[in-house]
Amino acid sequence: MKYSIFYADEYSHTLTCSESDLALNVMDGQIAIEGEYPNSYLQDGIVKQKPPQPSPYHEWDVVNKVWVANLENAKTDMWRKIQAERTRRMEGGYPVVFGGKTWWMHSDSASLGQQQGLVQMAQLTAMQGNDMTAEITKWKTMTGEFVSMTGNFALAMFAAGMAQQGAIFQQAEIHKAKMSALAEPWAYDFSTGWAKIYGEV
Repeated sequence: MKYSIFYADEYSHTLTCSESDLALNVMDGQIAIEGEYPNSYLQDGIVKQKPPQPSPYHEWDVVNKVWVANLENAKTDMWRKIQAERTRRMEGGYPVVFGGKTWWMHSDSASLGQQQGLVQMAQLTAMQGNDMTAEITKWKTMTGEFVSMTGNFALAMFAAGMAQQGAIFQQAEIHKAKMSALAEPWAYDFSTGWAKIYGEV
């Protein structure tokens, strides 16, 4: 037979044994009730079913027999999720409007490092008074197109990248503040308001 074992009025585990062996398997302080009650508690000798857990961030209060939200854990976990979305978007590419066209540039760390080199070349070109419209190199975009990278384009690319990164960071902070102010932070939707990345437009 199957028995549910309760300790301190809380379900502990299920025991399978014969009725004659039950006393041998139940320790002091434990109560055995016939049947399975994995989501139950014992009150005044009566087995009662726990209500559904409202969220993964609710913990069972064994004294008051209610689910209690752990808001700090919820806020911490939700902030991690917002940060993960922030990172995904930081690396998701950014648009540069130049020459009457929108170009999509890579924004992973390796690409940003290479782009920084282009910016330095553009700054040197400007300092030396050289032609900022002259081609520095051919540059591959996220669409697979190659663009003629000039000093002016490199500076426009740098400005656009900084604007995109700043907007994404700011939006993450806005989401954090809104989420943290809620009574149910786990229900907060942080999918809106972000700067568009490649593939979203």
